[in-house]
Formats: sequence, C-alpha cells, structure tokens
Amino acid sequence: ESARQASQRIARLVPRIRLMRRAADDTRELRDSLDLEFAQRELAARERTLEAAQARLEITREDAEWAAKRLENSRKLRAEGIAQIEEELDTLRTAAAHAANDGAAADEDIYSDIRVRAKRIMFLKEKLAFERLKLQRDQLWYDLTRQLPVIIAGRYPEQAFLESYRDVFDARAMKERQVDLETRCDGWRRARNTAKQQEPAPGKEFNKELLLEVYAGLTDLCMREDWVLGTESRLGAIAGYHLQRLEWSSRGVWWYAWRTLVSLLILALVTVGSRTLRKLTRRLAGNEQPNAALDTALVRTPAQELKARLTRLRGTAALVFYLGATAALWLWVVILSGRYVWGLDLVWSDLLGWATHPIFLVGSNEVSIWSLVQVILWFTAGLWMSRVIQNFVTHSLLDHFAVERGIRDAVGTVIRYLVVAVSLAVGLASVGIGLGALGLLFGVIGIGIGFGLQNIASNFISGFILLFERPIRRGDFVQVGELVGEVKDISARATTLETRDGITVIVPNSEFVTDRIVNWTLGRNERVRAQVQVGVAYGTDIALVERLLIDIARADKNVLVRPAPVVHMTRFGDSSLDFVLHIWTRKIRGLPGILSELNKAVDRAFAEHGVQIPFPQRTVHHVHTARGAPAAALGRRPEPPPALVDAVAHDDPDDPDDDD
Repeated sequence: ESARQASQRIARLVPRIRLMRRAADDTRELRDSLDLEFAQRELAARERTLEAAQARLEITREDAEWAAKRLENSRKLRAEGIAQIEEELDTLRTAAAHAANDGAAADEDIYSDIRVRAKRIMFLKEKLAFERLKLQRDQLWYDLTRQLPVIIAGRYPEQAFLESYRDVFDARAMKERQVDLETRCDGWRRARNTAKQQEPAPGKEFNKELLLEVYAGLTDLCMREDWVLGTESRLGAIAGYHLQRLEWSSRGVWWYAWRTLVSLLILALVTVGSRTLRKLTRRLAGNEQPNAALDTALVRTPAQELKARLTRLRGTAALVFYLGATAALWLWVVILSGRYVWGLDLVWSDLLGWATHPIFLVGSNEVSIWSLVQVILWFTAGLWMSRVIQNFVTHSLLDHFAVERGIRDAVGTVIRYLVVAVSLAVGLASVGIGLGALGLLFGVIGIGIGFGLQNIASNFISGFILLFERPIRRGDFVQVGELVGEVKDISARATTLETRDGITVIVPNSEFVTDRIVNWTLGRNERVRAQVQVGVAYGTDIALVERLLIDIARADKNVLVRPAPVVHMTRFGDSSLDFVLHIWTRKIRGLPGILSELNKAVDRAFAEHGVQIPFPQRTVHHVHTARGAPAAALGRRPEPPPALVDAVAHDDPDDPDDDD
C-alpha cells in the first residue's frame, strides 16, 4: 500500500517537475536576454559619455607640466632599468656563446642548461621591449599635451607627430598588437603548464625552478604590457577622435561635390563592366544560340538527353561564376572608393564586421546579414542535393530493382522534401537558431493557415495523399473536368498536366482528391474501348455491313486483336439502320487520330461495295390558308420550296431540340 501511494505521488510530481524545469529554462533565457539588453544599453551610454567628455576636453598648463615631469622621471627610471637588463642580457649571451664553442649540444630535455639559458634570454628581450614600450607611452602622453590644444583649436599638428604615432592612432593596428600579445601569452601559459607537469632529470631541479621563474616573469609581463597597450589605445582614440573632427570640419562643399562626381563615374563604369560580364557569362552558358531542335523535341535520344544535361550544368556554372564575379567586383570597388576617394580606411574585415553585426534577435540569438546568407546558402545547397538524390533514387537505385514507377516517384519526392527540410534545419542551427525557433515558425504558419491559407494547406495535404495512395501517377492519362492530358509531375502543391495540344496546365492537388477524376491508364492497363457509329440505308445487307466493319477494324494496326472488335446493330433509326463498331486499343493518347482513320476506311469500304449512308430527310408541310377558306383546305400537302428542303436536309434526327 505504501509503495502504491508513493508511485501515485511520483506520478503527480513528475509533470510538475517538468513544468518547473520548462519555466526555469524560459526564465533563464529571459534573464540572459535582459542582461544582454542592459549591457548593450550601458555600453551605448558609456560611449555617449566618452564622446561628450572628449568633446569638452581641455588641456591645461598643469596637465602639460605633469606630463613633462612624468616623462623626465620615466626616462631616468627606464635608463637605469634598460642598462641593467642589457648588462644581464650580454652576460647570458656570452655564456651561450662559450657553451656553443665548447661543443655543447642541446638535448631533448626542456630543463637542459642551453634551453633554460635560451628562455632566460627571451625573457630579458621581452622585458627590454616592455621598458621601451613604457617609455614610448610616456612620450606619447607628453606629446599629446602639446599637440591636442593645437588640434582642438582647429589647426593641423606637426607632420612629424602624425608620422611618429601613426600606428597608435590606427585602431586596427592597435588591435593587431593586442591580438599578437594574447597569442604570445597563451603560448607561454601552455609552456609553463607543460614544464610544471614534466619531471626533471636528476640534478636538473634547479633548472626547473629557473624555468618556472622565467615563465612566471613572462606571465607578469603579459598583464603589465596589456595595461600599457590599453593606455596607448585610449590615448590614440582621443587623438584620433579630435583629428577626425578636424578633418570633417575642414571639408567644404566642393570636397563632397567632387567626390560624389567621381563616385558616380565609378558607378557607371562598374555597371558597364557588370553588363559586359553578364554577356560573357551568357555566351559561356550557351544562351546566345539555343538549340531549337533540342528544346522542341518531345522524345529525346540518350545523346540529346546527355547534351541537355551538359547544357544545364554549363548554365549553372556560368550563373555561379557571374554572381561570384559581380559580388567580388562591387566589393572591390566599394573598398577602393572608400579608401582613395572618401578617405575611409576600409578593408575586407570591415565589410565582414558590418555583415556580422546583429540586425535583430531571435530569442537570445543574434541574427546578422551573414547569418541570413548562410541560411540561404544551406537552403540552396539542399535544393540542389535534393534534386541529385531524387534522381539517383528514382532513376538509378529503384529502377535497377524494377520497382513500380509510381512507388519510385513517391519515394523520390518524399526524400527530396526531407533533404530540403534537413538542409534548412542545419542552416538555421549553424547561425544559432534551434528547433525551438522552428516550432515558433510553424506555430505562426499554423495561425496563417487558420486565417487565410486553407487552400494552400489543402493542396499540400492533397499532394501527400496523391503520393502515398497513388490514385494518379506520373505518366497516367487522366481527365479532370473538361481537361484531358498526361501527368508529367506531382509536387506537394500542384500537379502538372500536358494536354494533347502540348499545353502545360498546372492543376491544384485538391481537385484530384475532392473531384471526380477519370484515369484512363491506372494499373498499367492502358487498354480503352472506343466506338465508331455509322448508319446505312434501309434495305442494305446487314451481314455485308458487319463483315466490312470487322475487316476494317482488323486491318488497322492500332486495334487490338484481343479483345476482338465487335459490331452491334443498335436500332432502327428514322432514316437509317444504326450500327456501332466497338474496338479496343492501347493508343489512348492517339485515340482521336485512330477514330478518324477508321471513319475514313468505313467511308471508302462502303463506297466500294455500294453501301449507302443516308442523311436525315424531313418533309415540311407549308399550309397557306386564305381568309375565309374552308377548313378542308388544311389537309392539302403542297410541295415545299427547294431552298427550305436544303435548309432542313442536315437536321440531326437524334437531337430532340431539332424538330422545328
């Protein structure tokens, strides 16, 4: 009893736990989104504060005196430190040279004397470079206190000042220096961890301590150098901000007008180049002189089919080349124009940075232009792969095992849509959009279906019904309402029919599910029965007529021997004895032509054997009654005029509306 009660309580608690976990996940995502939004707002506020502070920047005499005193003290300290480091460095270099002259060779042990000495030399070099870096930082500080008032006043500083600190004012160069420092520091940290884990050989314990001390000094240098580089970067940003303001303020109307004119000229040249490239790629694709015979051929030979595939492949390659070359041309022109015309220091990394900048958020995932391009590329690749896999499965794999054509088409279509769906999911996952976002998207699609996409959803569902139930298949000859044609393709939304006139008609799939469809070729049996109706004059030999009709049917190669043609006398008509010739044929697509040939043969055979085919004859009684004529005059039957007889000679006796 206790176990049963415990299991019931567990069964009640499990759904609650799942709900709480789901709520916790949602809360965590919401918290991360809020943290990201608050951080972005704080960053934007700090940038605005920094810009406002830079705009109000003033360099006083006290600032200049403090910078001069700092530079003087730094020179004294750096001179002593640099001299001491150079002396120790010379000592180590001398010891290394003596060891090399004595023939000592470096072994594989990382704690060997030569290796430890080389690491100490490297550390001293780094320390020497750091001391000079600090001296350069203090010199920059002093020079800025002298040149910034000139820049703020609206005058250009000395050219020597700009040339000396060009790399410091360049944000990209400073970023590369910081990246290089991080790379070196990571290498030193890994080497230090390796040295800690490896045990030294006997007698090399002191070398291990020296090596670890060297790596500790390098790690300390990393942190201190990072701080100095950060200070230089901030000073360079201040100077660059005021230099940029000075440059913008010095530009006049003619500066912008001249560069706009040059940009328009470059745009015209690039447009002409793009059109020339399009013409060249069209010629490469073979679209200048299309093969009319190949395009209009209803049945292609294997050579023609291979040629058509090669033409399509060449056209696809030309299209890809045109798009890639055009994009590269425009990007190259934008970079060169921005750099040499407008004075913008643009590189490929800047354009990639703009492309990777987030434009909106999906949950906590940032979506940029580059991520959208990735999704499009994945989707395009999925479409191409789906076609390739569908053709392989349908025409190579399943056809090799003699699988029925309808099953092949259904399997190929399902595989095609699965490949497209997987490629789309992989593309979305590559940019950080998971299945949760897809569920949201499908929810929106469901709402859209409820509000106005019922017909589209109905056609999609009907398409899958047609693929799995297969009431019609590719290659069937069907009739939908008054439309008669061959099924060329069955997709998820619509079915493609080709009529006898060679006209392609797109029919929604829902019509094949909800309406009455005549499938003339369902189940591989393409036999169909047709009738040839004919009437002969009264008094004609019935046996002769039946024999002639049977002989005509047997003489036609399109008429099947089994079932054999049959002749029936249907009725006694108003002007003729009516016969029907029933024939069977497999040429359902050429049925109108077969019936036409049989009618011609019937007319020739009846003419040769004197069998008369009558036409309907009517007698029209025209009664003319004069005013006051006796009623007996109504019984007279005058002859109708010839024109009236000719007018009614072609009336159809079987038409009930034609009795007038």
